Amino acid sequence: MSYDDLLDAYKSIEAIVSDLPLPSESDSPRTKSTWEKLLHLCHDMFSVVIEEDEEDEEDEDEQQKLTSQERAPASQGQDSQRGSQEQQAGAQEEEEEEHETAEEKKERKKAAAHLKVIKRAQALIGGIAAGKVLPSELFERISHPDLSLKAPQQEDLALGWILRGFEGGSWSKLVGKQKKNASPSTIEFLQLSARLDTTPNLTKRDTNLVNSVGTTQASTYFLDVIHKMETIKCAKEWLTHTGAGSGNYKQEFNTKLFQQANPRTFRDLSDAAKQKKMVELKQDFRDFKKAREELITARNRLVCCWDYFGTGVLIHPFFTAPNLGEKRGKTFKSLLDMLNQLAPPAEAVRGAGRTRFHDIEKENRNALHGLMKALCADGVERTEVKKYIDDFYAMWPSRISP
Repeated sequence: MSYDDLLDAYKSIEAIVSDLPLPSESDSPRTKSTWEKLLHLCHDMFSVVIEEDEEDEEDEDEQQKLTSQERAPASQGQDSQRGSQEQQAGAQEEEEEEHETAEEKKERKKAAAHLKVIKRAQALIGGIAAGKVLPSELFERISHPDLSLKAPQQEDLALGWILRGFEGGSWSKLVGKQKKNASPSTIEFLQLSARLDTTPNLTKRDTNLVNSVGTTQASTYFLDVIHKMETIKCAKEWLTHTGAGSGNYKQEFNTKLFQQANPRTFRDLSDAAKQKKMVELKQDFRDFKKAREELITARNRLVCCWDYFGTGVLIHPFFTAPNLGEKRGKTFKSLLDMLNQLAPPAEAVRGAGRTRFHDIEKENRNALHGLMKALCADGVERTEVKKYIDDFYAMWPSRISP
């Protein structure tokens, strides 16, 4: 493409690129190439011009080859030197263009992934039209989870239900034979948690949570809900330790947990002996901290879900710390953010920043209370569980709490 062609083209899009300088004949080949790409993108008609220009350049190159062969031997040295310089300059430009292309590809992939997340979120929001999840639907999911679903399908199904919300109702007939009395250890778990709400001790809370997972009832829906709430408490306490001194606190915290996890190794040792043993077990401690980091990431994801979506996260069996760890895809957190961003505005609970999640929170809470009440035995257990849930709502509210 000649300079005149470029100038004419520039005038036709002057309103769009008025801030850009005019191309000139003294510009580098790379600058001219960039202009050609710009013009090609702005006007389809330039595609023909560029193709014709490329053909003309090929003809010129061929003619130059023939002329070069006819030159006198005396000029071959100069031509060779000039050609070498041009090749070096061309190679440098090609390397730069390859680097640019890699960056452009990276940006395109990033943009494509972002667009995919947007479309996925929009599709999930469209599922709201199906209406609220019925108690029978939820209990079927609790009783017979579909383990054959792949990760994205699990996520979409769970988040779709979170958007729909849960309908309150009578749970007694549905629960039926699934109802079990809690063990004394469960009551103790709830009572210790209540004491830790009053007198915080993150080490004891974390230990109480981890140890309870090994009980026989840990796999039941009832205790899973309790574990979610306790996990959110634990994670939120952990997140308060930021800024100056937080690094030392977390190192001491992990050291204490590591020593508690290996009682035979550290029992009856003096402080000096414990420090020496920690040096000997340096690699074991490093592995322990790595596992803790993965656990904390999963817990933080649960907190994110709770803050965004509220009680629906406690109800749906998908949202547990073990299930929100490494099993989730790279775009899962982006999908959560996008759903929070694109959520339809509230209709019943109007106000700045209010969304659909504010509208469905009250009925979701009614559904959770009804289900947990149906799963509990009469008497002390039911009283303790209700108190635990009410205290949780009061002390650890989500962003959509009423």
